[in-house]
Amino acid sequence: MSSLGKWAFKIALNPNIGGLVGYGFEYASFLLPVKKVKLNPKTIAFYHPRPAWEKHILIVPRKKIRNIFKLCQQPQHFQDVLNTAAQLIQTQFKPNAYTLLVNGGIRQDVLQVHFHLNSEKAFVLPVIEMPQTPQLKLPDFDFYVLQNDQHFHGLYIAKNILPLSKWENLSLNFDLGLESLNQTFNLTTKGFSLVFQESSLSEQKHLVIHLVAGGKLETKI
Repeated sequence: MSSLGKWAFKIALNPNIGGLVGYGFEYASFLLPVKKVKLNPKTIAFYHPRPAWEKHILIVPRKKIRNIFKLCQQPQHFQDVLNTAAQLIQTQFKPNAYTLLVNGGIRQDVLQVHFHLNSEKAFVLPVIEMPQTPQLKLPDFDFYVLQNDQHFHGLYIAKNILPLSKWENLSLNFDLGLESLNQTFNLTTKGFSLVFQESSLSEQKHLVIHLVAGGKLETKI
């Protein structure tokens, strides 16, 4: 990463002017001083200026969208981000050795929604036993609460949706019920992450999304 790129990243972390970052992605993505991995009319993917993993890529929609709550309200842009992530996973990562995550609440450090794609397995606890009934039933997912104490851990189980390593421009509703879950479990104040990975619950691979809040992830991102 160039010194200019590192300087731009430092500026993005400044809460006083960080709100301008979204305009840069929307109107001047091609000018950003970063090492781009993929650039198309909908998204930009580039190497993280301060990587936490050996391979650490940021994926950002090329539209000013502050956080994951806003992104869920614009399903086409959510779809664009996941399509870009799927393409990168399929060409640059091993199927069961990647993590895609997005932070929210106090865990989000830049005022533009952005996804982290890295070359290691997710930093969440393994699922040993599933509850019998979901907390929420959504159009594309069932949501289960696995842990609700100092650390919150919930799991979205997709309904017949392939994992990102096999994704082929599938269409999702992207109703994750985040607003309701935020009111119930105070996610914004705790700080939270959505972590996309392959299923480890059965032999049939499908998409699962972990929702973890409170405490810290094992690696600073």
